[in-house]
Amino acid sequence: MSEKIKNYLGMALIIASLAFAFAAVGFVVTRPDYSERTFSVDAEGEIVSIPDIGKFTFSVLTEGSGDAADAQIKNTEASNKVIEYLKAQGVVKEDIKSTGYYINPRYRYYDCRPVYSALSSETAEACPPPDIVGYTIEHILSVKVRDLENAGTLVGGAVENGANTVSELAFEVDDPAQAKQDAIEEATAKARAKAEAIAEAGGFRIGKLVSISTSDTSYPIPYYADYGYGGKGGEEALASASPAVEPGSQSITVTVYLTYEIK
Repeated sequence: MSEKIKNYLGMALIIASLAFAFAAVGFVVTRPDYSERTFSVDAEGEIVSIPDIGKFTFSVLTEGSGDAADAQIKNTEASNKVIEYLKAQGVVKEDIKSTGYYINPRYRYYDCRPVYSALSSETAEACPPPDIVGYTIEHILSVKVRDLENAGTLVGGAVENGANTVSELAFEVDDPAQAKQDAIEEATAKARAKAEAIAEAGGFRIGKLVSISTSDTSYPIPYYADYGYGGKGGEEALASASPAVEPGSQSITVTVYLTYEIK
């Protein structure tokens, strides 16, 4: 064998050795610190809670002629009357929040039609631009009700005191954190029990916990009340009795996903 061929073979062996070494190093670096033999389980935990707060939305709609200030003054007076009523019923100011305030002009449009005469054919009539004849103001507020037995009275009283619409009364748990934690603990215990049953049936032991994740949902109980537009339209309907409402219950459901190592 010539010296030149020996050199080529030597270089090929060196390159192959380096490639194997790099591959081995790469395998060591990317190897996980747990066995690749894993299995996953999931379980659901559900806690049913009784809602302790209610929420509803009302709006005050007013119209004024002339400039916008006139309509704003009327709207402010009407809104303040409803707010003062709510405060007198025990609703604190922190539980009353403005969520929308809209100023919209109202226009008068002219009916411009072609003019006909015996002496001439059709001619176009000059049409003036629309005029602003007034403004409409709408103030939307949300209310949190902590005394649920008083919820129906507040809904009816808001309309009686000047609200044009009252809607979207819904009940919920004000602080669901504890209920959610209880649901997580219940779901985790169920998932662990399921994993132990699978391991026993499969003839292997459970190793360390590799990963855990959760997903949750809640189902509040809504009660929708809508007493129409027009200010006084709902007052007569509520003059004799306030609506009877029931908070019902709220379900908080959490699903826990566990992945274990197989020993």
